[in-house]
Amino acid sequence: MRPSLRHIAQRLGISDATVSNALHGTGRVSTDLREKVRAVAKEIGYVPDHAGRALRAGRTKTIGLLVPDIANPVMATLLSELELAARRRGYGVMVANSADNPATQASEIEALLARGADSLVIVPRRGSAVGPVHVPVTIISSAASPLNTVSSDYRSGGRAVAAHLVAHGHRSVLILGGAQASDVGIERVAGMQEVFSANAVRFDIVYSEVTLDIGSALVQDWKPGTHSAIVGAYDLLALGALAQLRERNIRIPEDVSLTGFDDLVWCRFFSPQLTSVRMDHAAVADAAIARLDGEPCPATLIPTELIIRGSSGPARRASPKRSTRSPRAGKITR
Repeated sequence: MRPSLRHIAQRLGISDATVSNALHGTGRVSTDLREKVRAVAKEIGYVPDHAGRALRAGRTKTIGLLVPDIANPVMATLLSELELAARRRGYGVMVANSADNPATQASEIEALLARGADSLVIVPRRGSAVGPVHVPVTIISSAASPLNTVSSDYRSGGRAVAAHLVAHGHRSVLILGGAQASDVGIERVAGMQEVFSANAVRFDIVYSEVTLDIGSALVQDWKPGTHSAIVGAYDLLALGALAQLRERNIRIPEDVSLTGFDDLVWCRFFSPQLTSVRMDHAAVADAAIARLDGEPCPATLIPTELIIRGSSGPARRASPKRSTRSPRAGKITR
């Protein structure tokens, strides 16, 4: 039989209400009695019935967290920070994965609500809409999305990468932009374009899905001297490119500078280490949960930070002419 308040009360000869007050820090209970109650609770293995209490109160204090790809290392980090931020405020969490599918996203929202979530944090699939729901919702997307509640300042991060390369004399850049329909990618690339255009830096953009293999394929036929720098709008693209360039004995950053965006842990374990933009996932998560909790939270864009490592440096030479076609992997450009 599962230990209950009644068992503790009978053991100590006190009422159920006194036990409840002692465990929850309410009512007038002496320190000595409170310690005795908690000691007995621990001894007999008493576990509070949060579900029953939630049903009686009409609220579960459970947040449903929905992301587009639970295997994505960025999403894994964000989920971890969201769980911590929720726990600090006394919330439980349920996690769901939309598998980058709009229909699955809609069904998972319904499933989270059916399982008792009374608020939601959603990282929407790129280019998708989130239908009306009748609980508090925080959307983590980008400033390019009209639904966005809070997000990293991706455009500012893109500007920082571009300014870093401009300061090192780069005048010819290849941008690996990721998926063209992604609001996040749009903001990152837009920030880069702003700075490059303002400084008369020519740039080519190739769009694609975001994986290490595709990053590698995008530079398989890239020729040294075509661009002095390659900018990945995502670390997965930049790291894939880095592996391919090293396999071709193209030196980084001597022959071409290379930068990424996300500051995945892998950036520090490739050689050379990858220059990348770091996002403050903890601050994004805290702001997202604070919004659900009704706390004042005026910031909707959380600053990013450029982490400069060995993959970027001064431009060796400028490109002699503008390329007339995308790299070979342009065949898989979306």
